[in-house]
Amino acid sequence: MIATLQSTIDVDTSRDSTNQVVVRLSGQLVARTAPDVRRAMEAAIGSSSRRVVIDLMDVTAVDTAGLMAITAPAMIARRMSVPLTIVPPSRAAARIVLDRVGVVPILNCFGR
Repeated sequence: MIATLQSTIDVDTSRDSTNQVVVRLSGQLVARTAPDVRRAMEAAIGSSSRRVVIDLMDVTAVDTAGLMAITAPAMIARRMSVPLTIVPPSRAAARIVLDRVGVVPILNCFGR
């Protein structure tokens, strides 16, 4: 777990037998945790994987810095032709933020 002053996020990265990298996030995707998330995403994108999946199912809060932490690497993945899929948060409040700011069309989201 990456602990910060008031916010925490767990970042778990794994590679499956099909060479797909999954980055699972659990906790708050906010300004204090965004740099760690962005580094994990960029490492996954640069890891020569077939596909990268960012799992936000257990994200409980998102702010603008958190949004940038996932959208900027998503744009890098697009430029590098690395397929990247976002599994949206299950909590309604976090999911609504993604919808309202308009990033869902930019990101390839499961469950849409």
